[in-house]
Amino acid sequence: MRERINRLARGIMDYDEIQVSFSTVKIEAPVIFDDKMRDEFRIVCEQGKTVKGLVYSSNYRVSLFSDNFVGKDCRVVYEVDASHADEDIAGEFQIVCSGGEFRIPYCFHVCAMDPEGRQIETLEEFAGLVREDEEEALRFFES
Repeated sequence: MRERINRLARGIMDYDEIQVSFSTVKIEAPVIFDDKMRDEFRIVCEQGKTVKGLVYSSNYRVSLFSDNFVGKDCRVVYEVDASHADEDIAGEFQIVCSGGEFRIPYCFHVCAMDPEGRQIETLEEFAGLVREDEEEALRFFES
Protein backbone atom coordinates (compact mmCIF):
# COMPACT_ATOMS: atom_id res chain seq x y z
CA MET A 1 0.00 0.00 0.00
CA ARG A 2 2.84 2.38 0.81
CA GLU A 3 4.41 1.71 -2.57
CA ARG A 4 1.12 2.57 -4.30
CA ILE A 5 0.82 5.84 -2.37
CA ASN A 6 4.39 6.77 -3.25
CA ARG A 7 3.75 6.09 -6.96
CA LEU A 8 0.61 8.24 -6.83
CA ALA A 9 2.59 11.02 -5.13
CA ARG A 10 5.13 10.91 -7.98
CA GLY A 11 2.32 11.17 -10.53
CA ILE A 12 2.47 7.55 -11.68
CA MET A 13 -1.06 6.33 -12.20
CA ASP A 14 -2.13 2.74 -12.75
CA TYR A 15 -5.08 2.66 -15.08
CA ASP A 16 -7.12 -0.35 -15.97
CA GLU A 17 -7.56 0.06 -19.69
CA ILE A 18 -11.27 -0.19 -20.49
CA GLN A 19 -12.22 -1.02 -24.06
CA VAL A 20 -15.71 0.04 -25.09
CA SER A 21 -17.57 -0.74 -28.27
CA PHE A 22 -20.70 0.73 -29.76
CA SER A 23 -23.61 -0.88 -31.57
CA THR A 24 -23.15 1.66 -34.36
CA VAL A 25 -20.44 4.08 -35.47
CA LYS A 26 -22.75 6.34 -37.52
CA ILE A 27 -26.51 6.85 -37.46
CA GLU A 28 -28.50 7.67 -40.60
CA ALA A 29 -32.25 7.29 -40.73
CA PRO A 30 -35.32 8.94 -42.21
CA VAL A 31 -37.69 10.83 -39.93
CA ILE A 32 -41.14 12.00 -40.95
CA PHE A 33 -41.75 15.76 -41.03
CA ASP A 34 -43.65 17.02 -37.93
CA ASP A 35 -43.20 13.67 -36.19
CA LYS A 36 -41.01 12.23 -33.43
CA MET A 37 -38.87 9.14 -33.69
CA ARG A 38 -37.33 7.17 -30.83
CA ASP A 39 -34.33 4.87 -31.19
CA GLU A 40 -31.30 3.68 -29.25
CA PHE A 41 -27.68 2.59 -29.44
CA ARG A 42 -25.62 0.49 -27.07
CA ILE A 43 -22.32 1.00 -25.26
CA VAL A 44 -20.65 -2.25 -24.23
CA CYS A 45 -17.51 -2.84 -22.18
CA GLU A 46 -15.65 -5.68 -23.86
CA GLN A 47 -13.81 -6.91 -20.73
CA GLY A 48 -17.03 -7.23 -18.74
CA LYS A 49 -16.08 -4.30 -16.50
CA THR A 50 -18.42 -1.52 -15.53
CA VAL A 51 -18.23 1.54 -17.73
CA LYS A 52 -19.76 4.86 -16.71
CA GLY A 53 -20.07 8.17 -18.44
CA LEU A 54 -22.12 10.96 -19.98
CA VAL A 55 -23.68 11.45 -23.41
CA TYR A 56 -24.42 14.79 -25.06
CA SER A 57 -26.21 15.64 -28.30
CA SER A 58 -24.97 18.55 -30.40
CA ASN A 59 -28.38 19.23 -31.99
CA TYR A 60 -31.29 20.52 -29.91
CA ARG A 61 -33.75 18.42 -31.96
CA VAL A 62 -32.14 15.20 -30.71
CA SER A 63 -32.74 14.70 -27.00
CA LEU A 64 -31.60 11.96 -24.67
CA PHE A 65 -33.85 10.29 -22.11
CA SER A 66 -30.91 10.01 -19.76
CA ASP A 67 -27.58 11.72 -20.29
CA ASN A 68 -25.60 9.35 -18.04
CA PHE A 69 -24.99 5.62 -18.06
CA VAL A 70 -23.41 2.97 -15.83
CA GLY A 71 -23.04 -0.73 -16.53
CA LYS A 72 -21.47 -3.42 -18.69
CA ASP A 73 -24.06 -3.15 -21.48
CA CYS A 74 -25.65 0.31 -21.52
CA ARG A 75 -28.62 1.37 -23.61
CA VAL A 76 -28.76 5.03 -24.70
CA VAL A 77 -32.26 6.04 -25.81
CA TYR A 78 -32.77 9.20 -27.83
CA GLU A 79 -35.66 10.97 -29.52
CA VAL A 80 -35.59 13.00 -32.73
CA ASP A 81 -38.15 15.82 -32.96
CA ALA A 82 -38.79 16.81 -36.58
CA SER A 83 -41.48 19.38 -35.73
CA HIS A 84 -41.20 22.23 -38.23
CA ALA A 85 -37.83 20.93 -39.44
CA ASP A 86 -37.01 22.46 -42.80
CA GLU A 87 -33.79 20.55 -43.40
CA ASP A 88 -32.00 17.38 -42.37
CA ILE A 89 -31.16 17.05 -38.68
CA ALA A 90 -27.42 16.49 -38.34
CA GLY A 91 -24.99 16.48 -35.46
CA GLU A 92 -23.20 14.03 -33.19
CA PHE A 93 -23.46 12.26 -29.89
CA GLN A 94 -20.48 13.13 -27.72
CA ILE A 95 -19.65 10.39 -25.25
CA VAL A 96 -17.30 10.95 -22.31
CA CYS A 97 -16.77 7.77 -20.30
CA SER A 98 -14.26 5.80 -18.28
CA GLY A 99 -13.11 4.23 -21.55
CA GLY A 100 -12.33 7.56 -23.25
CA GLU A 101 -14.05 10.19 -25.36
CA PHE A 102 -15.97 9.20 -28.49
CA ARG A 103 -18.23 10.73 -31.11
CA ILE A 104 -21.06 9.11 -33.04
CA PRO A 105 -22.21 11.30 -35.94
CA TYR A 106 -25.87 11.26 -36.95
CA CYS A 107 -28.00 12.54 -39.80
CA PHE A 108 -31.77 12.19 -39.86
CA HIS A 109 -33.27 12.87 -43.27
CA VAL A 110 -36.56 14.73 -42.91
CA CYS A 111 -39.10 13.36 -45.35
CA ALA A 112 -42.82 13.61 -45.88
CA MET A 113 -45.35 10.81 -45.87
CA ASP A 114 -48.31 10.59 -48.20
CA PRO A 115 -51.78 9.67 -46.84
CA GLU A 116 -51.32 6.01 -47.85
CA GLY A 117 -48.27 5.79 -45.60
CA ARG A 118 -45.58 5.96 -48.28
CA GLN A 119 -42.61 8.16 -47.58
CA ILE A 120 -41.90 10.94 -50.05
CA GLU A 121 -38.23 11.88 -49.71
CA THR A 122 -37.45 13.60 -52.98
CA LEU A 123 -39.09 15.92 -55.47
CA GLU A 124 -38.98 13.15 -58.07
CA GLU A 125 -41.07 10.88 -55.83
CA PHE A 126 -43.62 13.65 -55.37
CA ALA A 127 -43.70 14.21 -59.14
CA GLY A 128 -44.37 10.48 -59.56
CA LEU A 129 -47.30 10.73 -57.13
CA VAL A 130 -48.66 13.68 -59.14
CA ARG A 131 -48.50 11.58 -62.33
CA GLU A 132 -50.30 8.68 -60.62
CA ASP A 133 -53.05 10.61 -58.83
CA GLU A 134 -53.28 14.41 -58.90
CA GLU A 135 -56.01 14.61 -56.24
CA GLU A 136 -54.02 12.46 -53.83
CA ALA A 137 -50.90 14.55 -54.48
CA LEU A 138 -52.86 17.73 -53.76
CA ARG A 139 -54.14 16.32 -50.43
CA PHE A 140 -50.59 15.28 -49.59
CA PHE A 141 -49.20 18.71 -50.47
CA GLU A 142 -51.80 20.47 -48.31
CA SER A 143 -51.25 18.19 -45.30
